[in-house]
Amino acid sequence: MTRQVIRNKIFSYICGAIFILLPTYCSYSQEVASPDQHFMNPETLNVLGISVEGASDEYTRGFVLQTSRITVGQTIGVPGD
Repeated sequence: MTRQVIRNKIFSYICGAIFILLPTYCSYSQEVASPDQHFMNPETLNVLGISVEGASDEYTRGFVLQTSRITVGQTIGVPGD
């Protein structure tokens, strides 16, 4: 075998290894947070204002505000409350 043939074989092996290993490495490099982690550590927020968008009239807007049981100044935990 000539040196050129050996170089071509080595190059093709390296390219094959990169082709196989690179997608595997990329898939492990992204970490997805478990939904359970958010529920175990809720964030505490203060309600500074409330608005209702998309309500067709004042009655609907008032109904949504009353049934939500959220008031200005209230402290809530997200997610959870």
